[in-house]
Formats: sequence, C-alpha cells, structure tokens
Amino acid sequence: MFPVWINDGTTEMPTDPIFYVVAKDGIYLKKTMGDFDTMNKVDAISILGDCATYASLDVAKITMRQFTQILSLFREVYKTFRSEANVILHYNKKRKRYRIDVPLQGVTGASVDYVNGEDTYKDYIRIGTIHSHANMTAFHSPTDHTDEENWDGLHITLGKMDEDYFDISCSIMTGGERFMVQPEDYIEGVELVEYEIEHKYVRYKWIEGKQVPVEAEKKLGYKSFAPEKDFSFPKKWMDKIDRPKPTVHKYDCSQFGYGNYVNRGLADFYKHNPSLKQSPQQKSMFDIYDVDESEWNPCSQCPYKHHKSDLMLKDLIDNLDDDTSEKLGFTTNESNDPFHVDDGEKPYSCDIDNPDHDGPTFGSTKD
Repeated sequence: MFPVWINDGTTEMPTDPIFYVVAKDGIYLKKTMGDFDTMNKVDAISILGDCATYASLDVAKITMRQFTQILSLFREVYKTFRSEANVILHYNKKRKRYRIDVPLQGVTGASVDYVNGEDTYKDYIRIGTIHSHANMTAFHSPTDHTDEENWDGLHITLGKMDEDYFDISCSIMTGGERFMVQPEDYIEGVELVEYEIEHKYVRYKWIEGKQVPVEAEKKLGYKSFAPEKDFSFPKKWMDKIDRPKPTVHKYDCSQFGYGNYVNRGLADFYKHNPSLKQSPQQKSMFDIYDVDESEWNPCSQCPYKHHKSDLMLKDLIDNLDDDTSEKLGFTTNESNDPFHVDDGEKPYSCDIDNPDHDGPTFGSTKD
C-alpha cells in the first residue's frame, strides 16, 4: 500500500518511490522510477475506500402545534393571495425548542421575497426556513437552492396548500449541498398516508369492448394529526405578508426603451418596503416617473381614468434633449407637441361620447 502524504507545510515528504500527495488543489501521485521523477494529478486515491456523504441535525422536532400553525398560515395566505409564504426557524439548543419568525415579505403565486434576519432572539440561532409552494407540489427549486446554499440548516417546503393532504420536502443544507431527510424525523404529528382522489362524476374506461368504471385514483400525501385548536395561528403573522397588487401601469424608458409598461402596484410595494431583496433588473425597472395626482383630471366616465400614461410620456418628452428626442421620433416644440395645451386647460381630458375615443394615445410619430 502506498503512503499518503498531506502537504500541510510541516510534515516531511516520504522517501518512498511511489506515494500519494493530498494538497490544497487536489490529489497527486508522486513516482520516482529509474530516470523518471514525476508528479501527476489524479482523481482519487485508489487504495482508499469510498466515503458516503450525509447530513443530520441534532435538534428536537418542530412541535405539532408550531407546525400546524405554520401550515394554517400558509393555507390562509394561499386562500387570500393565491401565493407562497415563508417563515424563519430559530432554535434554542439548551431548551430544545423553536421560535417562529414571520418576516416582512412580498408574495406572489410562484415566489416570495422576504427580509432575511430582520429579528434575532437571545439564546436562539437561525437554523432554517419553511416556505410554501401555494397549490404546487413541494420541491426545492433552483431559486430555493440559490437562497439556501450558503445557509446551513433545516429547509422545508410545503406544497398543495389548497388540499387536505399536502406535500412536504424536507432537507438539510450544508456546504452548499442539499441532503434530503425524512419529514417525520424533524416534525411532530405528521404522517404519510394513502388517500383517494374524489371525482364529481363517475369515470369509465373500455376493457375488451365493455365500459368499466374507473377506480378512484390513490395517492400519497401528508396529514397532520394535531387537534383543531392547534391550527389557530397568531393573526399578527398575516400583517407581515402582502401581495403587490397590479393597479396602475406606468410607462418606463429607463431600462428597456420606449414603450414598456411596469407594474405600478409592484413598484409602489418595493418603494414602501426598501429592505426587501430585489434583483438589479427589478431595481432599474421600478425607477419610474411619478406624476402628481392633481395633474390628472379625466372625464368621469373615461374607462382609462386610472391610467397616467399620457402624462408620464409628456413629462418624459419635456425632459428629453434634442438629440434623443429626434432619435425617438418626438417633437417637443409647442407647435408640434401632441401634448401641448393652452394655459388654463386641463392637462388631459377626453370625451367618451366621441365615437373616435379609444383611450389615451402616446403621441409618438411614425415615419
């Protein structure tokens, strides 16, 4: 058997003609044979046995009451917003108990942006997360992996929040690697059970020319066996959760060029919640023009009365330099300005009774 030398800077190199070297950048094989003296990089030390990777946490189980409160919260969020949600797990090793933190978060049907580390508690460490996947199945998406790869701990996903039987995907993240574990090992009061999918109507299939009723489909899902009283969660948890609602769409030229809408509701949400994480693209997208409400005065019956596209374009065009204006095909002098109004007139008005009225126009010119 060849020696294995660890290049730690203190241990002397062996004098054997053949030996392995374990270095910072990999494994090498050193050979001195006849006129040859070589050091080659190798993939593995062939004389050693394999080592299986694994991960486990020496922690107490999440109590049945705490888990069902989280489950009820996620179901209420889905019922209210049709969206995902997230909680952060804090753990006291001495008392072997968890504390649930519901951070400030903006939720959508397929994502959740939350403030990470908003709250800390004495003698507790942040040990992981639980988040829902709305009505989808439970799994750890690439986004989840990115969010959690540098957060060693317990990370759980719950799915099918619109059904009695739900999904659980339970994992431990360590060193950027995810290890799947059994939910029952870390959560009290849950069990994987077989259930039948009920259909409103009897279904049939043809077998050898005969119509035969289709048996009820059977699936596996998790069920909580907590008493009903444990499903009541603190109502203040819902105060931390908000769904950006699409209200007014505003025009934006800062990132994607002339003629791109951005969601005003989403923009306002991030504006009032600056601590939520945003991608650089989102930050640029939400750098939009604000127009004073007093400048908008459409007719009362106008179906476009909640839109400010014309005013924003006017504000944008008024601030363009001549070269940019010419490239975009705009004319900004008063004689040709499609947004120009005489003194004393309303900034914008329309007549819904006019048969040619089809909403605001953007005032662009075409060659």
